[in-house]
Amino acid sequence: MVVSIKPDRITLATLTADPDSVVAGDVYFRSDLNRIKFAIDTVVANAKTVPVVPIGTDDIADGAVTSAKLADGAVSTAKLADSAVVESKIADGAVTSAKIADSAITTAKIADGAVTPAKTNFTDQSLKTTDTVTFAQVNVGDLGLKYGWKITETPDELLILKDGKVVFRIPAR
Repeated sequence: MVVSIKPDRITLATLTADPDSVVAGDVYFRSDLNRIKFAIDTVVANAKTVPVVPIGTDDIADGAVTSAKLADGAVSTAKLADSAVVESKIADGAVTSAKIADSAITTAKIADGAVTPAKTNFTDQSLKTTDTVTFAQVNVGDLGLKYGWKITETPDELLILKDGKVVFRIPAR
């Protein structure tokens, strides 16, 4: 029996190899592939294979899914394997401050020496302590102190003021 047409189904010939010849419209079942094939012309090698539905991962050739074949937004965080995105896969400049969650960067995640004075914007900072504070170097403009004292400098001298009046002057050498 090659083909059997019944009221509720068509039984195709079961083959384990492609036929020697075909014409457009021929349909046959390859039992060794578990697939239906149909001819689009008279060339056997051009016959198309009907995939099993649903398509399993074994049916997709390695490298067959390219970025052009993925819909925008199709790959979400939940679909990425742990450790799948590594530094070499992230484009330069792709991670911006807008993409970093508030409080996501902790002290432990900042490399030693990564934050320099040039990368900070300190203005009007206050230091409150009962202990002694030692600074290696402090670069300031005018320094306002508690109780109306102020230290300011010019290119020629250092001035110490109390309530706006100069009380001590140190000339430059």
